[in-house]
Amino acid sequence: MSCEIIQFSAARPKAGASPIAERLRTLRAQLAERIAARPTMGLKLAKQAVNQSLDAQGQWAAIQAAFSLHELGHSHNMQVHKLPIDPDGAAIIRQQSRSSAQT
Repeated sequence: MSCEIIQFSAARPKAGASPIAERLRTLRAQLAERIAARPTMGLKLAKQAVNQSLDAQGQWAAIQAAFSLHELGHSHNMQVHKLPIDPDGAAIIRQQSRSSAQT
């Protein structure tokens, strides 16, 4: 398993990649090697502990609420625009983003 992680992390950069991108690639590969060297059971237990603490803080309920509102938005757009997204949405967001950047 560690070979897969290292091979994936050590993917060759695209031509003209920035030094920062190359440094991030190197750090990612080093981190992947460190993680792959750890005992599997310990990693699983640590991940489970993090997930349980997030659940105790309400992350699951928050994700479910956000997703249901997301789906409601698609349903609304299907009724109004006959499309799952507002066809003008990207342009509106882009324009508002530019306006807020200027202020």
